[in-house]
Amino acid sequence: MRENSVNQDLFEGQLTWSHALNGLDKRVLTKLSRSQRDRSLNAGENLFRQGELSEEFYILREGRVRVYKCHESGEEFTFNHCQPDTMLGLAAFLLKRPNAVSAQAVGSVWFSSITRQDFIECIEISPCFHKNITEIVASLALESMTHTTPLVLDTATARLANVLLKLSRRKADILYEDETLSSGLQVSQEELGRMIGTSRYWVGVTLKKFEQAGWISKSRTSIVIKNRLKLRNVVYSDRLGSQIT
Repeated sequence: MRENSVNQDLFEGQLTWSHALNGLDKRVLTKLSRSQRDRSLNAGENLFRQGELSEEFYILREGRVRVYKCHESGEEFTFNHCQPDTMLGLAAFLLKRPNAVSAQAVGSVWFSSITRQDFIECIEISPCFHKNITEIVASLALESMTHTTPLVLDTATARLANVLLKLSRRKADILYEDETLSSGLQVSQEELGRMIGTSRYWVGVTLKKFEQAGWISKSRTSIVIKNRLKLRNVVYSDRLGSQIT
């Protein structure tokens, strides 16, 4: 079950800090723990900004972070709402390049950071840590190729289903054979509209259809994913003209 979950996470570009620590010996785990600096943010504060260089990467511990990009016109596009255990700013950190996106706290946030020097030292002494980080970077590249690019051609309904799948990151401890995910997503219909390029009204109407089909349930404050398989069917039937069974 756990192996299948990791393989699915790899496909969805969602390997996290827990994966980075998988299989590490006590010495490396201790060094990583001691090298982390814990901090907090209030709602609306930025973890990092688009165009900034960073000598650290970040691990989200509590709360949610919105990842977004600002265009020259001033328009913002939201890519994701990250959940705890997500690694943020890793690609720019590894490449020593400015961040291509900004990361903003949604509510109160607690996070840890690791400096470049401490990170490199751990990579050098632990082939296992190096392997895990390589898998995470590869998964991000795979996610970009297999999910982000097709979004340009997806229907709005498929884009919404895909975003809900990404936000409801797969967790083996609460995921069962019927693909039901019991944890709720705290994301507004307005924010979903900004993520997929539609109006808040359209999102509300389509979410209602998903709810009537039994794929989700929703309240004023959250959306509960009840059947990931059906949502994936929406995405793949749109792209491939076929459904997953």
